[in-house]
Amino acid sequence: MSYTEDIARPLIETLSKTAGLPTFQLVGHVPNLAFWMGEVRHVLAVIDGYPKRFEDMVAAQNDFDANCPEAAKSRERHEYEYSGPRRAVRPALADRLSREIVSAADRLVDRCLKEALIDIGKADDLRDIMKSGDRVAR
Repeated sequence: MSYTEDIARPLIETLSKTAGLPTFQLVGHVPNLAFWMGEVRHVLAVIDGYPKRFEDMVAAQNDFDANCPEAAKSRERHEYEYSGPRRAVRPALADRLSREIVSAADRLVDRCLKEALIDIGKADDLRDIMKSGDRVAR
């Protein structure tokens, strides 16, 4: 699993578990909802930024190869077999993780609304925290 998926899956699980708690336990999590929506925003930024980070990595390796005549030889002498960079997060996985995270976060906010633990204004504020930032259109 990639780092991106490693941080997304536990967040999805945590949000889903929290949304399913009995009301008397859920209420204890309300003060931390802004934190969790910030975590959602962070993971969405990691997902959205992956293509650019991958492109930058490939460009750096290609530049090194072009400017370092010893690059190929150093790969041959290295202890592992070099096979070139491969995408760890394909677009379909990125889309699925993004949808699952937003869905889990929305379920949590909706549950808190349903139980009257937050009002609609707070729910809107939480969703703004989660979705703020420069999302990349897919």
